[in-house]
Amino acid sequence: MSDYSFTVRGFNNWKNGLAKFEKHEKSVRHIDCVYLVQQQRKPPVVAPISSAHQHQQAQRRRMLLIQVKLIKFLLRQGLALRGHIEEEGNLIQLLKSKQDNVNELSSWINEGNYLSHDIINEICEIISLTIIRLICDEATDESGVAQLCFTIRSVEDQFIVHEDVIGLYQLTSQSAEHITEVILDILIRCGLDIKLCRGQGFDSASTMSGHLFSVTARIKNLNSKAYYVHCNAHSLDLALQDLTRESPPMTSTLDITNEIVNFMKKSPKCLHLLDKLTESNYCPNLKLLCPTRWMVRASSMDSLVVNYDFVKISLDEISAEGHLVFCATEEVSCSLQRIDICLQDVLCAIKSLTKYLERIKCVDYFKRFYESILKEAESLTDEPVLPRIRKPSSKLVDTKRAPTVYQSPNEMFQQHYFDVVNKVLYALDFRFQQSVFPLLCKVEKFIIAAANRTKEDDNLNIESIVEFLNDDIDIPHLKCELNLLSDYFAAINWENNSGLKKISKIQTVCDLLNV
Repeated sequence: MSDYSFTVRGFNNWKNGLAKFEKHEKSVRHIDCVYLVQQQRKPPVVAPISSAHQHQQAQRRRMLLIQVKLIKFLLRQGLALRGHIEEEGNLIQLLKSKQDNVNELSSWINEGNYLSHDIINEICEIISLTIIRLICDEATDESGVAQLCFTIRSVEDQFIVHEDVIGLYQLTSQSAEHITEVILDILIRCGLDIKLCRGQGFDSASTMSGHLFSVTARIKNLNSKAYYVHCNAHSLDLALQDLTRESPPMTSTLDITNEIVNFMKKSPKCLHLLDKLTESNYCPNLKLLCPTRWMVRASSMDSLVVNYDFVKISLDEISAEGHLVFCATEEVSCSLQRIDICLQDVLCAIKSLTKYLERIKCVDYFKRFYESILKEAESLTDEPVLPRIRKPSSKLVDTKRAPTVYQSPNEMFQQHYFDVVNKVLYALDFRFQQSVFPLLCKVEKFIIAAANRTKEDDNLNIESIVEFLNDDIDIPHLKCELNLLSDYFAAINWENNSGLKKISKIQTVCDLLNV
């Protein structure tokens, strides 16, 4: 009854309060409650473990930095890191000499987790990477917080390209000034000098790549050799985005595809029915249209066409036309996203895509293409018909252009076909005219000409690319070595029996230098 007064009804017998309190303190319920409160006030069991783990991480980070500094010292002095006996190596002895000042070094040496040959060699390779390129992209997470993904691109002496994601950093402002401050702060924390930067890779937003006050311009003011190159795969994405914005048939095709796929994917009943229909036919699953990556839309349209007979929804004939264009650009996009791709390969891929589009831009190709589409669609949908002609409002008769009148569906689709190809060609030409490309092309042509000892252009000399070479290469020394470059490559070609008659790619030059 006393417990009931203290827990539910409330205590009101204040006349005998002291005696009742003493009795309640000895009750089982009060003792249990006090025990629970004390347990709640204690830190969780995970906290000491987490604290110890954080302390261990900080300690190991400190030991690793000491080891890196000693490796840099030995490399700068040209001294060997290891000896004939592992314990007598210069690195181990230097670490032991620091034990008096740093107590944790003894356990670090005994564990030897970061003293293996492979890890030390990797640290030496990272230290030798003196030229970097910055790649940044802004994204918003599900909570609406803007974050900057910061990546560093570097090249080894063997021309092996590395891309290391440093991390995601929260942005409190979308201004170019704040983003530049974040980038410089990251470089300082990583111990990197902005003067080592030779390239910037951002999107085409005005904040990132504008001419005057953007992030690119601010970094270029700090380092004039930090050339900005717009992501080539993103440029191709924008070219197709321009196409869909200017071409109503392409816009409606993508909208129809998106609506059908979303309807099927978001309805459990429809999705289950589709799975039952296709399980014995080995058909691929429907793929959603990616809202940002335009290159992956061909696979989405292809999956819908393959499942067309099961989905039972009519598609416009022009969808196959979009499939034709997007398939070609998707293949090029995959090659543009390779880490080790060079500018020569980029321009070659775009040139090949342009030639392909120019080749299919003819009446004969359209006829064969259109006839094949009609044959495939016989069992899937009705024959194509001309859409109803919409007359403009009487108020807009004098200002709006009259609609085009077609005599047959063939003529209408032929016009749409040529419009799509022409707009893609124009967008490709517009998107791949970056300001830094002429200089980089000159550098690549100069290297290839020197490797072959040819002079294809009178203006192609060291003076024409001195802007690219300054502060990085000893130009007088380079002039002397260029005279021997072709003989050096010829000797390697003869020794390895490679059968090279002429060097035409930068990658070939890199491969020969690595032999």
